[in-house]
Amino acid sequence: MVSPLEITCVDFFKYPASGEIQPTDNPGKKAVAATTIKKLALDIDKLQKMRRVAIDAALLATEGLTEIEIKLLAEGYEKLDVDGQHTPFCAAISYLLKNYF
Repeated sequence: MVSPLEITCVDFFKYPASGEIQPTDNPGKKAVAATTIKKLALDIDKLQKMRRVAIDAALLATEGLTEIEIKLLAEGYEKLDVDGQHTPFCAAISYLLKNYF
């Protein structure tokens, strides 16, 4: 299993705009990612819906932004907030912003 505390945790997954979480295509990480998704129930409907809402809000925020501004927004989602916490579903949002813009 992949620990969410592992710095490269995000590299094990793909995040479609639909809110799903999928294993990466990387053969060395795919099986571990699939096990993590199954064991932690990361693909349940409730989480998919919550991810989709967070993604939709972030995509809405990109309207009118330049490519550079979208890149900066994606990088911002990777940083901790003032309370030392990550934004919920930040990995999925950052993934989408980096891969689709």
